[in-house]
Amino acid sequence: MMGQERFYRVWAITMFITAQVWTGFAQEATNEGALIRSLCFTPRDPLVAGMGLYPMPGGPLKEGIYPFVGWIQFWSVRDGRLQNSISFGKNERPLHFDISPDGTWVAVVFYESLPGDERPHGLGCYSLTEKRWLWKWKWEKDEIEGFPQAVRILPDGRRILVLGYWSIWYYDVKTGQKVHEWKNLLKEYKIWRYAARTSYLSPTGRYLIIWQEKPFEGRVLWGLNRYVTTWDLEVGKQISRWNKPDYESYHAVFSPDERNVIFSCKDGYLREWSIDEPRMTRQLKVNVSQFTWVGPAILSSDGRFLAVKVATEDAVVFDWSREKRLCTFDGSRKDHTYAMAFSSDGELFAVVINRKICLYSTSTWEQKWCVDPKPPDVLND
Repeated sequence: MMGQERFYRVWAITMFITAQVWTGFAQEATNEGALIRSLCFTPRDPLVAGMGLYPMPGGPLKEGIYPFVGWIQFWSVRDGRLQNSISFGKNERPLHFDISPDGTWVAVVFYESLPGDERPHGLGCYSLTEKRWLWKWKWEKDEIEGFPQAVRILPDGRRILVLGYWSIWYYDVKTGQKVHEWKNLLKEYKIWRYAARTSYLSPTGRYLIIWQEKPFEGRVLWGLNRYVTTWDLEVGKQISRWNKPDYESYHAVFSPDERNVIFSCKDGYLREWSIDEPRMTRQLKVNVSQFTWVGPAILSSDGRFLAVKVATEDAVVFDWSREKRLCTFDGSRKDHTYAMAFSSDGELFAVVINRKICLYSTSTWEQKWCVDPKPPDVLND
């Protein structure tokens, strides 16, 4: 009973801190303009998709919550003109989104920060061809714990995968009905104050890698799981397991073939591990500064380019195949974002710089355009 009470106490603290962070994001959006949370390219049409928040007129609501509108917008890669926009309800914050392989559907996990709402997390599917929500609902109060970590529309185009804190759910794209759930796959990794769990999905959503770090020093870590494990989610089976190295890492990205994982490490290195053997296959020093931690990274679909955020809030791009630094994009601490994306052919790179979405050619690294997102009801003049 004491263990259960401890879990719910830690869970409540985590929810409170996360809500405060999101409130800060909304406040900064009110003060500074649009806040862009993530970017991706549409699979077929030449568009850049961005997700974020935009301030609404008026002061803060009660409990320090600022009014805003969530949005997903689509810009032409040719000239940066706005082509389409998905709007959300008042105070619905989109957290994660993914686009189906055929460019037809958009799956979105959102969070609604209304005072007294006991079911804040929701999932929805939007039809890009019909330009309407197919469905949108919220999880039951006792069904979901913590914030969902990721969403994927699987390669078959029929199922949506949602990575939660304790469970992994699969939903039908057209109806939103649950079709499968893995309940106990994450249970061996306890989440509490001194043991943070990190988990990442492969590009297709088939594989999941999990490990733990100690976010705070100075305590006996009897609850820390000291293994890195990889799972095949199609069969719910663990396929590899190895002792976690001493260096700290809170971010990872799968290679395009899903056989290797690149860890962004706190000591300033990128380290690639094979999940088949497993063993470290290469490492690359990102910055010579001892104070540089390495944040989230992305790979181009051919595995050639790797872009990573570093402690200075810069985006650094490498030729990963040759382990060569290509260019650096100066960011800003007010961005509070790690939004970056490569096009499917690897010829374009999109990144958020000073709250603007900028598009670059990867052959010349010259800027093609840079746009400042507008409210969802305002298109190009």
